[in-house]
Amino acid sequence: VLVSKMRGNFVEYIFKVSDSMIPGRYPGLLGFSIRKQIIGTEVWTVSAWENEEAVTEFVTSDAHTQAMMAGGGAIAKMTSRTTTVAYEELPVSWTWAEEVLAEQEEPTYEVVSATP
Repeated sequence: VLVSKMRGNFVEYIFKVSDSMIPGRYPGLLGFSIRKQIIGTEVWTVSAWENEEAVTEFVTSDAHTQAMMAGGGAIAKMTSRTTTVAYEELPVSWTWAEEVLAEQEEPTYEVVSATP
């Protein structure tokens, strides 16, 4: 499960990337969800993948790469974590996702805990 929190002008790219996540385009995608503040600039994403290879395929896709390059300062403040959950635990809750992000002290985009 990949969980992220972003701010700023990167928000428009979140929706471009999610529009690219049509069934079958990214093998291994089990599901995803986006949450945005009604008033404010924070956006959260959570996506579930079958394995680390599927995540890598997604994060190196054209849509995701373009969004990351265009994200500028928002990327510097982005928090992202990867963790493993059992299939039976899906879908995860937003409360769970917030707790996963809170475990990280500094904003980063690196994978903290990779799927085996």
